[in-house]
Amino acid sequence: MTLFSEISYENIKQDLSDIFLDDLEEVIESYQNNKKILSKFSLVFEDNLGLLKSFTGFNYYWLDRFLKFLEIYDITHFHKAETPEDIELHSEAIIDYWTSGEFQKSFLDEGPDENILKLSEKYLKLEEKQLINMFKVHALNQQAPSDYLPIYELGDLKSSKAQVQVVEGFNFHKMCKKDDQQVQRLEWAIKMLKEKHSEGYKRLQAFTTDIISTDEAGVVSYSMQQLPGHSILNLYDRDDVDLLDDLLHENGHHHLNYYLNQEGLIYEDDEKIFYSPWRQALRPIRGIYHAVNTFFYALDLFSVLCNDIEGFTNEQQDKIRYRFCEEYLMLNYCIQDLHFAFYDDKITERGNDLINEIIDSITDREAQYEDVYYLLNQNNKQQIDELKNTLKDMRVKTTELQERHER
Repeated sequence: MTLFSEISYENIKQDLSDIFLDDLEEVIESYQNNKKILSKFSLVFEDNLGLLKSFTGFNYYWLDRFLKFLEIYDITHFHKAETPEDIELHSEAIIDYWTSGEFQKSFLDEGPDENILKLSEKYLKLEEKQLINMFKVHALNQQAPSDYLPIYELGDLKSSKAQVQVVEGFNFHKMCKKDDQQVQRLEWAIKMLKEKHSEGYKRLQAFTTDIISTDEAGVVSYSMQQLPGHSILNLYDRDDVDLLDDLLHENGHHHLNYYLNQEGLIYEDDEKIFYSPWRQALRPIRGIYHAVNTFFYALDLFSVLCNDIEGFTNEQQDKIRYRFCEEYLMLNYCIQDLHFAFYDDKITERGNDLINEIIDSITDREAQYEDVYYLLNQNNKQQIDELKNTLKDMRVKTTELQERHER
């Protein structure tokens, strides 16, 4: 397996597509066997089923939402006669479900109270409408109904979908009028990647389909595991070098999520015995594993740009060199923790195979780091030295934590 090959991109995408189609067949069978309960979904599974029979980011997201809806429906309606202990366990699942979506605020305002099953019955009717309306808006391209709660990550505005413009092959969802001014920046960034970082550009093409703009203060960029290919980017508080980074960072999440949506790569727990240089805090294995898998693509980007620096301003060149050195130190720091986590049974064999390819690519850049460090301006060199000292101190502290954990 080669994580960075175009063949592996196509294989992992095909694998998830196959899983999606298998799940769809099971859902269709479930619908056929429960038509009375699911009668309102005839719009989807009878009238327009053909629109679901291809793997897209939206179709995957919608089917995942529908499967979770069925699961909560089952818990809510068919577990009323269980023991108090079982009901408490199911109540936790119900609360987790309703406090993680569009109904979070209203659900918390109403409850949860002692009659959690009754409250869930009420919200299941609302979620049923939401799923059907979502399909109308995004699969049938209908006007958003008045009771539809917009989903920002899909490019929904309050009463309609955002205007979509294709920019260098990617769907750019304009969430406000001033987004028109960002088209040229996106064009520049994508062309720059194509020209200077062809491997990064090919990976971007493989896993990113939609770019959604946000100017929410404090937000850099984000994406959702169950919505393949959709990157939400802050195009207003970030400069052009950041934009290159953000495109590839979120694409790194999409790439990783293709694996995570098929199998477990880590055994998650809440033990905060690893230091995250990015968060500057102790984190469980999930935080470290995901960070290395995604911030690696910043290292990869700046490594390439350090070797092809022409076309950038002096200020941008300084930033590129600094960011390369910064990411190298932070990623290199995490290698020891990842090895520890694997031997402590926190990372699966498959997860270890994936991360080792990244580790090898990090260590291969040691000589380049030494060369670039000496090109830093004095201020940036001082910041890198401070980072080195911080990481050295945190290594001592986390080693003590991990040694206590092993006892």
